Amino acid sequence: MNPEEQIYANAERRRGAGRGRDERPLLIPDDRPSPAASADDESLAQIRAVIDDAETVILTTVGHGGTLRGRPMIPHTDGDPDEIWFATRAPSSKASEIELDARAMVSYQGDATALVLSGRAEVIRDPAEIRRRWDASWDRWFRGGADSGDVALVRFHADRAELWDASGVSLVELAWEVVRAWVHDRTPPRHIERTTVTL
Repeated sequence: MNPEEQIYANAERRRGAGRGRDERPLLIPDDRPSPAASADDESLAQIRAVIDDAETVILTTVGHGGTLRGRPMIPHTDGDPDEIWFATRAPSSKASEIELDARAMVSYQGDATALVLSGRAEVIRDPAEIRRRWDASWDRWFRGGADSGDVALVRFHADRAELWDASGVSLVELAWEVVRAWVHDRTPPRHIERTTVTL
């Protein structure tokens, strides 16, 4: 039996034994919602560091029928982790989705960290606000810059942040250890520290 077959065999054995454990090989120690604490200075500093290093993020909105839709976006922030800005076409699917359901999520992925912000979004069409908030990195998508006639901004306000930190452990090494744990029917290593805070 090759390693891949062994992984699935172990999963089937656990399922049959009814141990109540999650059968998925996870890179996080526990994917159940954790209680959120108020953000302290250290947590905010970690969150800001992830945000500052990110060139693109995934903005997820609630589509028609409740379907979740994610797309890569270029974020702009003034250093405040609970408010992030994006540029979009004024008539766009994401704009219409946000106007129907404001719930949204922004995800960041670093070399050894991942950050998920959940909150609410709104579409801003005010030309003065667009010019004030405009980021030069958006020019590649809008030839007229802030004065493009079909541009709008998305303001995302985060109220909860979840940060996963695996500093000091390469993701390749971590993935290998998880697979090895499954092959040998052991608990996956707990190398990732998760912090959940309200903003």
